[in-house]
Amino acid sequence: NFSCTANKPILKVRAKASGICLLTATLVDVNGRAVDNYPGINMELTNSYQIFTIDFSQHFRNYHSANPGILDSTYIERIQFAINPGYYSYPYSGINANYNTAFNGTVEIDWIGIGDNCSPPLTQLPAITSFTPACITEGTQVTITGNYLSNANNVTFNGLAGTIISNTASQIVAAAPSGVTAGKISITTAEGSVTSEESFNLTPFADAGNDQNVSSYTATLTANAASGTWTLISGAGNIKNPNTPTTTVSALQNGANTFRWTVQNGSCTAYDEVTINASVTPLGNISGPTLVANGTQQTYSVTGTGPYTWIVPDGVVIVEGQGTNTIKVYFEEASGGNIEVVNEEGGISSSITITMDQPTSVHLGSDNYWQIFPNPFKESTLLRINSEQPQKLSIKVVDITGSSLYHSDNYFTNESIVIGNNLPNGIYILIINYNNSVKTFKLIKAE
Repeated sequence: NFSCTANKPILKVRAKASGICLLTATLVDVNGRAVDNYPGINMELTNSYQIFTIDFSQHFRNYHSANPGILDSTYIERIQFAINPGYYSYPYSGINANYNTAFNGTVEIDWIGIGDNCSPPLTQLPAITSFTPACITEGTQVTITGNYLSNANNVTFNGLAGTIISNTASQIVAAAPSGVTAGKISITTAEGSVTSEESFNLTPFADAGNDQNVSSYTATLTANAASGTWTLISGAGNIKNPNTPTTTVSALQNGANTFRWTVQNGSCTAYDEVTINASVTPLGNISGPTLVANGTQQTYSVTGTGPYTWIVPDGVVIVEGQGTNTIKVYFEEASGGNIEVVNEEGGISSSITITMDQPTSVHLGSDNYWQIFPNPFKESTLLRINSEQPQKLSIKVVDITGSSLYHSDNYFTNESIVIGNNLPNGIYILIINYNNSVKTFKLIKAE
Protein backbone atom coordinates (compact mmCIF):
# COMPACT_ATOMS: atom_id res chain seq x y z
CA ASN A 1 0.00 0.00 0.00
CA PHE A 2 1.76 3.13 -1.26
CA SER A 3 -1.05 5.47 -0.24
CA CYS A 4 0.39 6.28 3.19
CA THR A 5 3.07 8.89 3.64
CA ALA A 6 5.39 6.46 5.36
CA ASN A 7 5.43 4.11 2.40
CA LYS A 8 6.57 6.21 -0.45
CA PRO A 9 6.63 4.37 -3.79
CA ILE A 10 10.22 3.14 -3.46
CA LEU A 11 11.40 -0.33 -4.44
CA LYS A 12 14.76 -1.77 -3.26
CA VAL A 13 16.24 -4.82 -4.98
CA ARG A 14 19.45 -6.78 -4.35
CA ALA A 15 20.37 -8.85 -7.39
CA LYS A 16 23.13 -10.39 -9.50
CA ALA A 17 23.32 -12.55 -12.64
CA SER A 18 25.61 -15.17 -14.11
CA GLY A 19 26.43 -12.70 -16.88
CA ILE A 20 25.81 -9.08 -17.83
CA CYS A 21 22.14 -8.39 -18.52
CA LEU A 22 19.38 -5.84 -18.01
CA LEU A 23 16.74 -6.42 -15.32
CA THR A 24 13.57 -4.32 -15.16
CA ALA A 25 11.07 -4.17 -12.33
CA THR A 26 7.55 -2.79 -12.45
CA LEU A 27 4.58 -2.66 -10.11
CA VAL A 28 1.23 -4.28 -11.03
CA ASP A 29 -2.02 -3.42 -9.23
CA VAL A 30 -5.07 -5.55 -8.55
CA ASN A 31 -6.59 -4.49 -11.86
CA GLY A 32 -3.60 -5.69 -13.84
CA ARG A 33 -2.24 -2.24 -14.59
CA ALA A 34 1.56 -2.07 -14.71
CA VAL A 35 3.70 0.99 -14.40
CA ASP A 36 4.87 2.02 -17.83
CA ASN A 37 8.51 1.68 -18.67
CA TYR A 38 10.78 4.54 -17.78
CA PRO A 39 14.58 4.62 -17.46
CA GLY A 40 14.53 4.55 -13.65
CA ILE A 41 13.33 0.95 -13.50
CA ASN A 42 16.28 -0.50 -15.42
CA MET A 43 19.03 -2.36 -13.51
CA GLU A 44 22.24 -3.45 -15.23
CA LEU A 45 23.35 -6.67 -13.52
CA THR A 46 26.82 -8.24 -13.17
CA ASN A 47 27.98 -11.39 -11.36
CA SER A 48 28.28 -9.49 -8.05
CA TYR A 49 25.39 -8.43 -5.87
CA GLN A 50 24.22 -4.81 -6.23
CA ILE A 51 21.48 -2.94 -4.40
CA PHE A 52 19.18 -0.86 -6.60
CA THR A 53 16.66 1.78 -5.41
CA ILE A 54 13.76 2.62 -7.76
CA ASP A 55 11.52 5.59 -7.00
CA PHE A 56 8.08 5.26 -8.64
CA SER A 57 6.95 8.77 -7.66
CA GLN A 58 5.01 10.37 -10.53
CA HIS A 59 5.15 7.07 -12.39
CA PHE A 60 1.91 5.36 -11.45
CA ARG A 61 0.34 5.65 -14.84
CA ASN A 62 -0.22 3.04 -17.52
CA TYR A 63 -0.86 4.14 -21.04
CA HIS A 64 -0.33 1.03 -23.07
CA SER A 65 -2.16 -1.87 -21.45
CA ALA A 66 -5.64 -3.10 -22.30
CA ASN A 67 -6.81 -1.32 -19.17
CA PRO A 68 -4.94 2.02 -19.16
CA GLY A 69 -5.11 4.47 -16.32
CA ILE A 70 -3.58 5.27 -12.99
CA LEU A 71 -2.56 2.32 -10.86
CA ASP A 72 -4.36 1.70 -7.61
CA SER A 73 -1.61 2.61 -5.15
CA THR A 74 -3.54 1.11 -2.26
CA TYR A 75 -3.44 -2.37 -3.74
CA ILE A 76 -0.21 -3.21 -5.53
CA GLU A 77 -0.56 -6.92 -6.16
CA ARG A 78 2.89 -7.90 -7.38
CA ILE A 79 6.30 -6.89 -8.61
CA GLN A 80 7.03 -8.01 -12.14
CA PHE A 81 10.56 -8.57 -13.42
CA ALA A 82 11.87 -8.93 -16.98
CA ILE A 83 15.32 -9.74 -18.33
CA ASN A 84 16.50 -7.96 -21.49
CA PRO A 85 12.88 -7.00 -22.18
CA GLY A 86 13.76 -5.27 -25.44
CA TYR A 87 14.34 -8.70 -26.96
CA TYR A 88 10.66 -9.66 -26.94
CA SER A 89 8.77 -6.34 -26.66
CA TYR A 90 10.25 -3.13 -27.88
CA PRO A 91 13.81 -1.84 -28.22
CA TYR A 92 15.36 0.53 -25.71
CA SER A 93 16.99 3.73 -26.81
CA GLY A 94 20.16 4.80 -25.10
CA ILE A 95 20.80 1.32 -23.67
CA ASN A 96 23.53 -1.05 -24.79
CA ALA A 97 22.31 -2.88 -27.89
CA ASN A 98 23.40 -6.23 -26.35
CA TYR A 99 20.41 -6.02 -24.04
CA ASN A 100 18.16 -6.56 -27.06
CA THR A 101 19.26 -10.17 -27.36
CA ALA A 102 18.12 -13.18 -25.40
CA PHE A 103 19.92 -13.80 -22.09
CA ASN A 104 20.97 -17.40 -21.41
CA GLY A 105 21.84 -17.68 -17.73
CA THR A 106 20.56 -17.22 -14.21
CA VAL A 107 19.48 -14.17 -12.24
CA GLU A 108 19.40 -14.16 -8.43
CA ILE A 109 17.10 -11.66 -6.73
CA ASP A 110 18.19 -12.03 -3.17
CA TRP A 111 16.12 -9.41 -1.38
CA ILE A 112 13.20 -7.07 -2.04
CA GLY A 113 12.06 -4.16 0.08
CA ILE A 114 9.11 -1.83 -0.44
CA GLY A 115 8.66 1.54 1.12
CA ASP A 116 10.86 4.38 2.25
CA ASN A 117 11.38 2.83 5.68
CA CYS A 118 13.26 -0.20 4.31
CA SER A 119 16.98 -0.66 4.89
CA PRO A 120 19.36 -2.87 2.93
CA PRO A 121 20.07 -6.16 4.74
CA LEU A 122 23.37 -6.75 6.48
CA THR A 123 25.70 -8.44 4.06
CA GLN A 124 26.23 -11.94 5.44
CA LEU A 125 29.73 -12.47 4.16
CA PRO A 126 31.43 -15.60 5.54
CA ALA A 127 33.95 -15.14 8.33
CA ILE A 128 36.64 -17.48 9.73
CA THR A 129 37.43 -17.14 13.42
CA SER A 130 39.66 -20.20 13.88
CA PHE A 131 40.59 -23.61 12.55
CA THR A 132 42.13 -26.73 14.00
CA PRO A 133 44.52 -28.46 13.75
CA ALA A 134 47.16 -25.92 12.74
CA CYS A 135 49.43 -28.69 11.41
CA ILE A 136 48.01 -30.72 8.55
CA THR A 137 48.90 -33.09 5.77
CA GLU A 138 47.05 -34.76 2.93
CA GLY A 139 43.69 -36.09 4.16
CA THR A 140 43.76 -34.26 7.49
CA GLN A 141 40.23 -33.30 8.55
CA VAL A 142 40.27 -29.63 9.50
CA THR A 143 37.49 -28.05 11.56
CA ILE A 144 36.89 -24.42 10.53
CA THR A 145 34.84 -22.23 12.88
CA GLY A 146 33.25 -18.93 11.92
CA ASN A 147 30.05 -17.16 10.90
CA TYR A 148 27.75 -17.33 7.87
CA LEU A 149 29.39 -20.47 6.56
CA SER A 150 26.20 -22.12 5.31
CA ASN A 151 26.07 -23.49 1.79
CA ALA A 152 29.80 -23.22 1.26
CA ASN A 153 30.64 -24.32 -2.26
CA ASN A 154 34.43 -24.29 -2.00
CA VAL A 155 37.12 -24.66 0.67
CA THR A 156 40.71 -24.26 -0.47
CA PHE A 157 44.01 -24.95 1.28
CA ASN A 158 46.58 -22.52 -0.07
CA GLY A 159 44.70 -22.50 -3.37
CA LEU A 160 43.99 -26.24 -3.66
CA ALA A 161 40.37 -27.35 -3.25
CA GLY A 162 39.68 -29.61 -0.30
CA THR A 163 36.73 -31.93 0.27
CA ILE A 164 33.83 -30.57 2.33
CA ILE A 165 32.69 -33.24 4.79
CA SER A 166 30.11 -31.29 6.79
CA ASN A 167 28.81 -27.72 6.69
CA THR A 168 26.76 -25.60 9.12
CA ALA A 169 26.42 -21.87 9.61
CA SER A 170 29.18 -21.84 12.21
CA GLN A 171 31.40 -24.78 11.28
CA ILE A 172 32.86 -26.54 8.28
CA VAL A 173 34.82 -29.79 8.35
CA ALA A 174 36.97 -30.26 5.26
CA ALA A 175 39.75 -32.69 4.28
CA ALA A 176 43.05 -31.32 3.00
CA PRO A 177 43.76 -32.25 -0.64
CA SER A 178 46.61 -34.19 -2.18
CA GLY A 179 49.65 -32.02 -2.82
CA VAL A 180 48.69 -29.50 -0.15
CA THR A 181 51.31 -26.90 0.76
CA ALA A 182 51.52 -24.55 3.73
CA GLY A 183 49.37 -21.43 3.56
CA LYS A 184 45.92 -20.08 4.38
CA ILE A 185 42.38 -21.48 4.18
CA SER A 186 39.73 -19.82 2.02
CA ILE A 187 35.95 -20.39 1.98
CA THR A 188 33.47 -19.38 -0.72
CA THR A 189 29.71 -19.18 -0.15
CA ALA A 190 26.88 -17.62 -2.14
CA GLU A 191 27.52 -14.39 -0.23
CA GLY A 192 31.21 -14.12 -0.97
CA SER A 193 34.63 -15.40 0.03
CA VAL A 194 36.88 -15.14 3.06
CA THR A 195 40.50 -16.14 3.78
CA SER A 196 41.87 -17.02 7.20
CA GLU A 197 44.21 -14.58 8.90
CA GLU A 198 46.36 -17.38 10.27
CA SER A 199 48.32 -19.82 8.13
CA PHE A 200 48.54 -23.58 8.59
CA ASN A 201 51.77 -25.53 8.36
CA LEU A 202 52.49 -29.01 7.09
CA THR A 203 52.87 -31.88 9.51
CA PRO A 204 56.25 -33.49 8.80
CA PHE A 205 56.57 -37.20 8.12
CA ALA A 206 58.59 -39.31 10.54
CA ASP A 207 59.72 -42.87 9.86
CA ALA A 208 61.99 -44.60 12.36
CA GLY A 209 62.35 -47.75 10.25
CA ASN A 210 61.28 -51.31 10.94
CA ASP A 211 61.60 -53.12 14.26
CA GLN A 212 64.77 -55.20 14.58
CA ASN A 213 65.85 -58.46 16.19
CA VAL A 214 69.59 -58.55 16.97
CA SER A 215 71.91 -60.99 18.69
CA SER A 216 74.33 -58.37 20.01
CA TYR A 217 74.30 -55.33 22.22
CA THR A 218 74.68 -52.94 19.26
CA ALA A 219 72.40 -52.01 16.35
CA THR A 220 71.96 -49.31 13.69
CA LEU A 221 69.10 -46.83 13.78
CA THR A 222 67.93 -45.58 10.36
CA ALA A 223 65.31 -42.83 9.94
CA ASN A 224 63.87 -41.07 6.90
CA ALA A 225 64.37 -37.32 7.38
CA ALA A 226 67.56 -35.36 6.95
CA SER A 227 67.30 -33.89 10.44
CA GLY A 228 65.63 -34.92 13.66
CA THR A 229 66.38 -36.30 17.11
CA TRP A 230 66.68 -39.84 18.47
CA THR A 231 65.66 -40.46 22.08
CA LEU A 232 65.45 -43.58 24.23
CA ILE A 233 61.88 -44.37 25.30
CA SER A 234 62.31 -47.67 27.14
CA GLY A 235 64.95 -50.31 27.72
CA ALA A 236 68.59 -49.22 27.48
CA GLY A 237 71.03 -47.96 24.89
CA ASN A 238 73.68 -45.32 24.19
CA ILE A 239 72.89 -43.38 21.00
CA LYS A 240 76.12 -42.32 19.31
CA ASN A 241 74.78 -39.37 17.25
CA PRO A 242 71.24 -38.48 18.42
CA ASN A 243 70.76 -35.73 15.80
CA THR A 244 71.54 -37.75 12.68
CA PRO A 245 69.05 -40.08 10.95
CA THR A 246 71.50 -43.00 10.71
CA THR A 247 73.51 -43.79 13.82
CA THR A 248 74.63 -46.68 15.98
CA VAL A 249 73.29 -47.56 19.41
CA SER A 250 75.25 -49.63 21.93
CA ALA A 251 74.79 -51.01 25.43
CA LEU A 252 71.37 -52.44 24.62
CA GLN A 253 69.78 -54.59 27.27
CA ASN A 254 68.46 -58.07 26.65
CA GLY A 255 64.86 -57.76 25.53
CA ALA A 256 62.97 -54.80 24.05
CA ASN A 257 64.61 -51.40 23.60
CA THR A 258 62.42 -48.66 22.09
CA PHE A 259 63.73 -45.51 20.40
CA ARG A 260 61.82 -42.48 19.05
CA TRP A 261 62.69 -40.40 15.96
CA THR A 262 61.21 -36.88 16.19
CA VAL A 263 61.14 -34.36 13.32
CA GLN A 264 59.90 -30.77 13.28
CA ASN A 265 58.59 -28.32 10.69
CA GLY A 266 58.24 -25.00 12.45
CA SER A 267 55.74 -25.57 15.24
CA CYS A 268 54.59 -28.89 13.74
CA THR A 269 56.05 -32.08 15.19
CA ALA A 270 55.81 -35.74 14.25
CA TYR A 271 57.51 -38.85 15.60
CA ASP A 272 57.81 -42.56 14.96
CA GLU A 273 59.17 -45.32 17.18
CA VAL A 274 61.21 -48.44 16.52
CA THR A 275 61.84 -51.37 18.87
CA ILE A 276 65.11 -53.32 18.87
CA ASN A 277 64.85 -56.74 20.47
CA ALA A 278 68.28 -57.84 21.69
CA SER A 279 68.95 -61.47 22.53
CA VAL A 280 72.49 -62.00 23.82
CA THR A 281 73.87 -64.84 25.94
CA PRO A 282 75.24 -63.19 29.10
CA LEU A 283 78.94 -63.47 29.88
CA GLY A 284 79.88 -66.27 32.25
CA ASN A 285 81.27 -65.83 35.74
CA ILE A 286 84.87 -64.71 36.14
CA SER A 287 87.18 -67.47 37.32
CA GLY A 288 90.27 -66.79 39.42
CA PRO A 289 91.41 -66.53 43.05
CA THR A 290 89.41 -64.38 45.43
CA LEU A 291 91.92 -64.37 48.32
CA VAL A 292 95.17 -62.78 47.16
CA ALA A 293 98.11 -60.89 48.54
CA ASN A 294 100.00 -57.84 47.42
CA GLY A 295 103.22 -58.63 45.63
CA THR A 296 101.67 -61.55 43.73
CA GLN A 297 100.56 -62.09 40.13
CA GLN A 298 97.21 -63.77 39.45
CA THR A 299 95.22 -64.93 36.42
CA TYR A 300 91.51 -64.25 35.74
CA SER A 301 89.40 -65.43 32.81
CA VAL A 302 85.86 -65.55 31.41
CA THR A 303 84.31 -67.74 28.73
CA GLY A 304 84.07 -66.39 25.22
CA THR A 305 86.39 -64.71 22.77
CA GLY A 306 85.63 -61.03 23.38
CA PRO A 307 86.57 -58.37 22.73
CA TYR A 308 86.36 -57.52 26.42
CA THR A 309 87.34 -54.64 28.66
CA TRP A 310 88.64 -55.57 32.11
CA ILE A 311 88.20 -53.22 35.07
CA VAL A 312 90.40 -53.75 38.14
CA PRO A 313 90.54 -52.02 41.56
CA ASP A 314 93.09 -49.40 42.55
CA GLY A 315 96.48 -50.86 43.34
CA VAL A 316 96.07 -53.66 40.76
CA VAL A 317 97.91 -53.59 37.41
CA ILE A 318 96.87 -55.55 34.32
CA VAL A 319 100.10 -57.14 33.10
CA GLU A 320 98.71 -58.70 29.91
CA GLY A 321 95.49 -59.84 28.19
CA GLN A 322 93.38 -56.65 28.15
CA GLY A 323 90.79 -57.07 25.35
CA THR A 324 90.85 -60.88 25.58
CA ASN A 325 89.03 -63.34 27.79
CA THR A 326 92.07 -63.92 30.07
CA ILE A 327 94.22 -61.40 31.93
CA LYS A 328 97.20 -61.53 34.26
CA VAL A 329 97.29 -58.92 37.00
CA TYR A 330 99.84 -57.87 39.60
CA PHE A 331 98.69 -56.81 43.04
CA GLU A 332 100.92 -53.95 44.16
CA GLU A 333 99.19 -52.10 46.99
CA ALA A 334 95.59 -53.21 46.63
CA SER A 335 93.07 -53.16 49.45
CA GLY A 336 90.50 -55.44 47.79
CA GLY A 337 87.51 -54.69 45.60
CA ASN A 338 85.84 -56.06 42.46
CA ILE A 339 87.24 -57.17 39.14
CA GLU A 340 84.79 -56.72 36.26
CA VAL A 341 84.81 -57.70 32.63
CA VAL A 342 82.73 -55.73 30.13
CA ASN A 343 81.78 -56.90 26.69
CA GLU A 344 82.69 -53.99 24.36
CA GLU A 345 79.15 -54.15 22.97
CA GLY A 346 77.71 -53.38 26.38
CA GLY A 347 77.23 -56.70 28.20
CA ILE A 348 78.60 -56.79 31.77
CA SER A 349 79.37 -60.06 33.52
CA SER A 350 78.95 -60.69 37.20
CA SER A 351 81.97 -59.34 39.01
CA ILE A 352 84.34 -61.20 41.29
CA THR A 353 85.18 -59.82 44.71
CA ILE A 354 88.81 -59.80 45.81
CA THR A 355 89.86 -60.04 49.47
CA MET A 356 93.43 -59.28 50.46
CA ASP A 357 95.29 -62.00 52.41
CA GLN A 358 97.38 -60.63 55.24
CA PRO A 359 101.00 -61.94 55.43
CA THR A 360 102.41 -63.69 58.45
CA SER A 361 104.46 -61.04 60.25
CA VAL A 362 106.56 -60.85 63.40
CA HIS A 363 107.84 -57.71 65.13
CA LEU A 364 111.35 -57.94 66.50
CA GLY A 365 111.95 -54.59 68.13
CA SER A 366 110.92 -51.18 66.95
CA ASP A 367 113.00 -51.33 63.76
CA ASN A 368 112.50 -54.96 62.72
CA TYR A 369 109.51 -56.36 60.87
CA TRP A 370 109.32 -59.90 59.47
CA GLN A 371 106.91 -61.04 56.76
CA ILE A 372 106.25 -64.43 55.21
CA PHE A 373 103.55 -64.45 52.52
CA PRO A 374 101.58 -66.34 51.34
CA ASN A 375 101.42 -69.24 53.71
CA PRO A 376 100.06 -71.78 52.80
CA PHE A 377 101.30 -71.39 49.22
CA LYS A 378 101.03 -73.20 45.88
CA GLU A 379 104.31 -72.42 44.13
CA SER A 380 106.45 -70.30 46.42
CA THR A 381 106.31 -67.89 49.32
CA LEU A 382 108.15 -64.64 50.02
CA LEU A 383 110.27 -63.82 53.07
CA ARG A 384 111.12 -60.25 53.91
CA ILE A 385 112.80 -58.81 57.01
CA ASN A 386 112.88 -55.03 57.27
CA SER A 387 115.60 -53.28 59.18
CA GLU A 388 117.13 -49.83 59.37
CA GLN A 389 120.44 -51.08 57.95
CA PRO A 390 120.90 -54.14 55.69
CA GLN A 391 122.20 -57.10 57.67
CA LYS A 392 123.19 -60.57 56.65
CA LEU A 393 121.01 -63.54 57.57
CA SER A 394 120.94 -67.31 56.96
CA ILE A 395 117.97 -69.44 55.93
CA LYS A 396 117.42 -73.16 56.36
CA VAL A 397 114.43 -75.30 55.33
CA VAL A 398 113.94 -78.77 56.90
CA ASP A 399 111.14 -81.29 56.59
CA ILE A 400 109.17 -82.75 59.47
CA THR A 401 111.87 -85.46 59.96
CA GLY A 402 114.55 -82.78 60.43
CA SER A 403 116.27 -83.44 57.11
CA SER A 404 117.78 -80.28 55.62
CA LEU A 405 116.34 -79.47 52.21
CA TYR A 406 117.78 -76.01 51.68
CA HIS A 407 120.40 -73.80 53.33
CA SER A 408 121.98 -70.44 52.41
CA ASP A 409 123.93 -67.74 54.25
CA ASN A 410 123.86 -65.26 51.36
CA TYR A 411 120.72 -63.25 52.13
CA PHE A 412 120.23 -59.79 53.54
CA THR A 413 117.45 -57.94 55.22
CA ASN A 414 115.26 -55.46 53.23
CA GLU A 415 115.01 -57.81 50.25
CA SER A 416 112.28 -60.24 49.12
CA ILE A 417 113.48 -63.85 49.30
CA VAL A 418 111.65 -66.54 47.29
CA ILE A 419 111.33 -69.83 49.19
CA GLY A 420 109.82 -73.18 48.29
CA ASN A 421 109.62 -73.03 44.50
CA ASN A 422 111.46 -76.35 44.20
CA LEU A 423 109.77 -78.08 47.12
CA PRO A 424 107.08 -80.74 46.71
CA ASN A 425 103.78 -80.34 48.51
CA GLY A 426 104.16 -80.84 52.22
CA ILE A 427 104.85 -79.30 55.64
CA TYR A 428 108.25 -77.69 56.35
CA ILE A 429 110.09 -75.73 59.01
CA LEU A 430 111.78 -72.47 58.06
CA ILE A 431 114.72 -71.56 60.30
CA ILE A 432 116.01 -67.99 60.16
CA ASN A 433 119.21 -66.91 61.88
CA TYR A 434 119.38 -63.12 62.10
CA ASN A 435 121.01 -60.60 64.39
CA ASN A 436 122.07 -63.26 66.88
CA SER A 437 118.54 -64.62 67.12
CA VAL A 438 116.82 -67.65 65.65
CA LYS A 439 113.19 -67.71 64.46
CA THR A 440 111.26 -70.70 63.12
CA PHE A 441 108.04 -70.79 61.02
CA LYS A 442 105.92 -73.64 59.78
CA LEU A 443 105.46 -73.60 55.98
CA ILE A 444 102.70 -75.41 54.12
CA LYS A 445 102.90 -76.02 50.39
CA ALA A 446 99.69 -77.39 48.80
CA GLU A 447 97.74 -77.18 45.54
